[in-house]
Amino acid sequence: MKYDVIIIGAGPAGLTASIYASRAGLKTLVIGRESKMNNPHEYDNYFGFPEGIVGKELLERGRAQAIKFGAEVKNENAVAASKKEKSFAVETDKASYESRALVIATGAPVKSSGIKNEKDYSGKGLSYCVACDGFFFKNKRVAVIGSGDFAAHEAIELLNYTKDVVIFTQKEKTSFGADSLKRLKAKGVVIRDEKVDEIKGKMVEKLIVNKKEEPFSGVFVAVGLAGSSDFARKLGLTLEGNFIKVDAKMFTGVEGVFAAGDCRGGIFQVAQAIGDGAAAGLGVISWLGK
Repeated sequence: MKYDVIIIGAGPAGLTASIYASRAGLKTLVIGRESKMNNPHEYDNYFGFPEGIVGKELLERGRAQAIKFGAEVKNENAVAASKKEKSFAVETDKASYESRALVIATGAPVKSSGIKNEKDYSGKGLSYCVACDGFFFKNKRVAVIGSGDFAAHEAIELLNYTKDVVIFTQKEKTSFGADSLKRLKAKGVVIRDEKVDEIKGKMVEKLIVNKKEEPFSGVFVAVGLAGSSDFARKLGLTLEGNFIKVDAKMFTGVEGVFAAGDCRGGIFQVAQAIGDGAAAGLGVISWLGK
């Protein structure tokens, strides 16, 4: 089914964008499972609630408001987003969707592979985007770091370039969906519940696993859920550090793509996220009305 706009992220920024878009009559889909606000923490500095309000309750109210205006909210994890000729494709752990416009509201990127010298090898055989860099690892032995559906997606995409792909979970609790496990097994991707401690070589040449060296030519980090920087790289958006660069209307510079909330940096407050969501929603309405 094709939507006018898909919003990746069901926190305050994403839900606010969906309220504006759906209220304007746009067919709107919100995709997201986790938000750091979905907790018992009380916010006592948010306008209009002198008695304070629990984050989970504020989020539930926002979701109900979005649904009231016609937005669909799906409890799924987005694992990939790509630009087609005249639309965008978003893949989740459950299904695939298509839209005319896209809003990224996935929160601040906070994740690490757990490899102690990860940063030293960024661009030297270690990457965060298979769609960007998989081509450079044709017929090479490659490791994917991660323990969930995002890692599974990246590993399967890597098979277009090499058949020698190993997933390392870093001994984290796994969250692979049944469909992901089935596809990984069918394609012969090995999942090892082990931790990569260190990388060796001028470029990625060896990985230290259980205090032993193993030959690998590449590493792709896909820890946790796909985040803003992962989507940004695949869509060709400009990053400033780990944050998506936007203008005052939350426009990213790529036609049809907007970003809102913590994923674009700023003061990391609920008030900013909601303001950003409003700007992004209005930006989408204006862009689709061209």
